[in-house]
Amino acid sequence: MLVATDQWLWRRLGMYVWKRWKKVKTRYKMLRKLGLNYNNAKKYSCTRKGYWRIAKY
Repeated sequence: MLVATDQWLWRRLGMYVWKRWKKVKTRYKMLRKLGLNYNNAKKYSCTRKGYWRIAKY
């Protein structure tokens, strides 16, 4: 029970952060700061997936 709640909470927080980064440019810049390489940062910043789905990664 607690593990499921913990996973949900972390995903919800990730969704909140992703939602704050509205523009592709901001997403790319922040992902690069977090240590993603050029190709992965570009791929994830330009995604059309929803907030909840992208927060899983």
